[in-house]
Amino acid sequence: MLENAQWVYSLGRYPKKQVLDDPVDVRMLRERIAAMRKAAGQVSAAQKKKIDIPWTRLEEDPDETPEMLWTVTKKITPRLIAEMRPLVSDTPEAAFLISPEKKAPAKKLKKKSAVARKRRK
Repeated sequence: MLENAQWVYSLGRYPKKQVLDDPVDVRMLRERIAAMRKAAGQVSAAQKKKIDIPWTRLEEDPDETPEMLWTVTKKITPRLIAEMRPLVSDTPEAAFLISPEKKAPAKKLKKKSAVARKRRK
């Protein structure tokens, strides 16, 4: 599941329009998400309780429009990787797993007032 999630996450790093306008990329998203769904069906109920992702959204989403695929790509896949990565951290392959980047809060630009600029001169 993590291998497919990494492919999906990688595609999600490109601009939405670029990915969804390319039929090859949409097909790849569809195939990889389908593989993730199949693998999710094999995860036990006890294991699913330990992993905090919307399983029903991943497993039972019948509407596979490109927009829905993109939603899974951007919303569920990074969480899936983040939640499942610790479970395989002791394997050698874990060194090569992608770590989703956390979005940093936007920095607020402070506007300098005319008075402050005059004081400096």
